[in-house]
Amino acid sequence: EIPSWHFKVDRVIPVAIRRWRSEILKTLFNGEWSDFKKLIGERNYYAVIDAQGLFKSAFLTRYARGPVFGLNQDSVREKLACRYYDHTVNVAKGQHAVERVRQLFAKSLGYDFPGPVGDSGIDTQ
Repeated sequence: EIPSWHFKVDRVIPVAIRRWRSEILKTLFNGEWSDFKKLIGERNYYAVIDAQGLFKSAFLTRYARGPVFGLNQDSVREKLACRYYDHTVNVAKGQHAVERVRQLFAKSLGYDFPGPVGDSGIDTQ
């Protein structure tokens, strides 16, 4: 829900990975999995960014149409996730997770990292 608050975000596709894994047969047969694949694959994306760096999140990127960005093997939490990325980015470990994600997005989308204080782009009023 939170990403949809940003004025540049026009679509958020929710996923319930934990529930899908625990109820895999139900997920496959109730149409939820095929609905997800249809939604994520129906348009081309400028960039698909896996901000979690986990195998399960990286696996889902294979259904999206567009170049996939993620953390490189020195930065990612689960090294197997890197196999799904077209482009990898080095972000130093030992930083707050929010700062790591900000750097990942800046490097993936080709803009200068905006410094120590981030602007979420969300109107607080």
